[in-house]
Amino acid sequence: MEIVVHVGMHKTGSSYLQKMLYGNYDLLVSKGVLFPRAGFEDIFAKGGREGSTAGHNDFIKYSLLSKNKRKECLYAFDSEVKRTNPELVFISAENFSHHLTDCLAQEIKDLFGQYGRVKIVVTLREPVSWVESYYREIVTNGWGFESKDFPIFLRKFRSALCYKSNIEKYVDVFGDANVDTIIYGKSLKDAGIENVFKSYIGLDGVELESIEQTTNASSSNEFFQAVRVFNRKVLPTQEARNSINSISNELRVGGSKGSIVSQVDLDFIVSEFRSSLDFLKLRSHYFGDVSELIIDGKAGKAVDVEESKVDEIFALLMHSNRGQSLKFSSIVVGTARKVISYFPAFAQVFFKKLWMKKYSTKPMFKLP
Repeated sequence: MEIVVHVGMHKTGSSYLQKMLYGNYDLLVSKGVLFPRAGFEDIFAKGGREGSTAGHNDFIKYSLLSKNKRKECLYAFDSEVKRTNPELVFISAENFSHHLTDCLAQEIKDLFGQYGRVKIVVTLREPVSWVESYYREIVTNGWGFESKDFPIFLRKFRSALCYKSNIEKYVDVFGDANVDTIIYGKSLKDAGIENVFKSYIGLDGVELESIEQTTNASSSNEFFQAVRVFNRKVLPTQEARNSINSISNELRVGGSKGSIVSQVDLDFIVSEFRSSLDFLKLRSHYFGDVSELIIDGKAGKAVDVEESKVDEIFALLMHSNRGQSLKFSSIVVGTARKVISYFPAFAQVFFKKLWMKKYSTKPMFKLP
């Protein structure tokens, strides 16, 4: 049996792909492919926006939780594999790339290597559009509660722009022959992401049933700016998340859509991405051309934001969140979270390593 783990990146059509495969579960099983229900996280059921998903994110979350939670998740996965007896298992969670550490790649192998050969597939996107799209998402999705200015955010997450380093983490563990890359760009959109991945897992010619999906239209600059200010003033609670999700789709997407990336920001991204681009030019890619990752060196014209609409949306957010009681524990945790977010990068790495040392085992996953 072969295990294919799709590790993102974020904002490369992964949610669409995951919902398409999840909705065709029985058809895939009949063709010898398992897109497991075990480990699949339903964000909407947990208070997220309608239609949102993080794929098999529970495999990541349960790796840091109690031993019983790990056993529960893994027991469900093992039972599903035994029941369906697939030739190939396809796992997809973009947070594998977001939470990538030096040990996570090995932990993926420790978990899924028990079943057979493990392959990694990474979807790559041109870095300027990617980092702006990702920043907008974690500001407005009601989970990240991001509030920092874009230049600060960009420099804090500069390591995410080093595609070369992230790919090499997987190559070091799985071997170059077991790490494939797919370029997210116009050619992928034209071909259809589901068609490219069907071909990748050996299902050419299999017609998947269309799944009704909520359109994930990009938010306007006015909504984005209002939520960013809102995030600064509230604690990261479910009540605040509900307030963000309560804004109508008309207010959410209606307005200006210009880029927030300045020329200074763009030059910084180009500088950080240069070594990765040279590295990717030397690699062969399963689909797409590396030319689609090349950055246009000139920033777009800034678009004026309609301040009256920002004020209108912000007022609705605050009104919706008004009167919600805050537990003392929420105040402590929320305040600590915001304080830690401003720690220097080296301090955050230090705390992360302490967390992994305390809650991670080698191997991280083991079947009960």
